[in-house]
Amino acid sequence: ITWIIGLSKPFMHINDFALSYRDIILIVGGLFLVGKSTSEIHKRIEGTEHHKEPKKLSMASALLQILILDLVFSLDSIITAIGLSDVLLTMIIAIVISLGIMLLFMRHVSEFIQKHPAMKILAISFLIMIGTVLVIEGLHVHVPKGYIYVSMAFALGIEFLNMWVRKKSPAHPAAKVPGAALMGKGGKKIGV
Repeated sequence: ITWIIGLSKPFMHINDFALSYRDIILIVGGLFLVGKSTSEIHKRIEGTEHHKEPKKLSMASALLQILILDLVFSLDSIITAIGLSDVLLTMIIAIVISLGIMLLFMRHVSEFIQKHPAMKILAISFLIMIGTVLVIEGLHVHVPKGYIYVSMAFALGIEFLNMWVRKKSPAHPAAKVPGAALMGKGGKKIGV
């Protein structure tokens, strides 16, 4: 993190735009988050993640894939921390806390996400937003972090409200809507 933050000295000028290694890392990292998150949403919506037959891996191949995934997710969390804060200590604390929570509550988080798949989409959407902010900041446009926090809190609050409403609703939500009709076989109305 310190190395990334310290790369702010410009090495190239294009007209009035001074480009530093930090700008390149923010732009590439932001595009990485947007691309990775978009492909994850695409897999979930299109269902391509369930149609592939698993291949048998050798021990070395499995270890290599685990190592690469760990590296990608570590980079992912560091880039996300940089996108959410300008304070180095806050970034370090955020990464350590998030890692600790994931290690302690991995099974519970997995069960929660399996039970509420919209939360996974919401979290992936947050990564798209953070990636976009990183690209914008790499282009020297400052985005106040408060806007990011408020929009995330709002979206999370709406999703918790949706979960609460779904929990309270009956098996046929259309029955609760005034004027809605339940349709039987052949398109006949069976209730109003």
